[in-house]
Amino acid sequence: LFYRLDPACYEAVPEDQQQLPIDLALVLDGSASINAASFTLQKEGVAAALADEGIIPADGTISLTVVQFGTASR
Repeated sequence: LFYRLDPACYEAVPEDQQQLPIDLALVLDGSASINAASFTLQKEGVAAALADEGIIPADGTISLTVVQFGTASR
């Protein structure tokens, strides 16, 4: 299940309602059930979110962790 990040679908949180800092974890599915195109789509979605400061600001207010899980442990 994939969602497109569309700025028209969300509103900015008013400053008086923001809670800082934010710890954000993204989990990528790299299991055998995911084909190469789907995994690339996941990575491109993360890259698009990181490139758009309206989604994930690059001002130090968000700590980001990215985890990939798969079929076999390594």
